[in-house]
Amino acid sequence: MSEIPQPLEAETKPTPRVEQDKPSPARRRRVPWAQLLRRLVHVDALACPRCSTSAQTVPMVVLAFLTDPKVVGKILRHLGLAATPPALSPARPSDPPMGFLLETDGGGMDVDPGAVESADPDPWARPPP
Repeated sequence: MSEIPQPLEAETKPTPRVEQDKPSPARRRRVPWAQLLRRLVHVDALACPRCSTSAQTVPMVVLAFLTDPKVVGKILRHLGLAATPPALSPARPSDPPMGFLLETDGGGMDVDPGAVESADPDPWARPPP
């Protein structure tokens, strides 16, 4: 009968856990959209413009979320606003290609690099230090 190897004493002792860097619960990962608007354009998007004063901010109450495009379009048309998005502008024409040191002839075919006259016969040659 073979004996089952027993773990060494050092292996049975619990090792102390190293605290991992966890984000603190006080630190938020995201910034709410209303707070971003307040920082960027100095507008409190959640304050009622009719009821709020410079001394007191009255929060707005969300009555409904409108998700049906037909209903949203009907409300926008009633208010005299555009119910359809504006048409996209046509794409800009591409710029003509720039010929920076291209060794091609007028037909677009590559020219033999040995046939091109260069001021420096070996542009990769380096002078001694």
